Amino acid sequence: MIIFFVGVLVIPLMLIFAGLTVDLGAFGVLRDKLQRAADSAATAGASAVTWQKTDPACSTNCSGVWTLNEDVSRAYSSLNGYTPASVSFDPAVPSVFVSVASVMDTSFLRLIGITSLASAAQAKAVRSNIDEPERSKPGRSRLTQ
Repeated sequence: MIIFFVGVLVIPLMLIFAGLTVDLGAFGVLRDKLQRAADSAATAGASAVTWQKTDPACSTNCSGVWTLNEDVSRAYSSLNGYTPASVSFDPAVPSVFVSVASVMDTSFLRLIGITSLASAAQAKAVRSNIDEPERSKPGRSRLTQ
C-alpha cells in the first residue's frame, strides 16, 4: 500500500516541482538579462544626450534644447539580444526611458498548460551634468529606479 502511494502520488509531485523549479529558474535568468539590457540601453542613451544650441554663433550661456540620438539606445539593447519595446526621451530633465520585453517558452510547465512566460524590464537614466549645458560632449549618466 505504501509503495503504491509513493509510486502514484509522491513521484509525480516530485517531478512537477522539479520541472517548476527548472522553468522558474530560467524565467529568473531571463528577467535578469532583460533588466541588464534595459539598463545598458538607457545608460548609453543618456550618455548620447547632447545640447543643441539654437544659435550656432553663440559661445556662452546659449539657449538650446537637449536632444537624444535614439539609435544609440536601440543599438545597445540589440547588442544584448533584445529589441527595445520603447525608447522615450524627456528633454526637460534630460532622461532616457527604455522598456524591453521578451517571451520564454516553457519546458515542464507545458505539462500543466502553461506554454510560455512573458517578462519585461524598464530602466530610466538621467544625464548628470545638466548644470553645464554648453558642453556638448557625451557626459555621465546615472540609472534611476
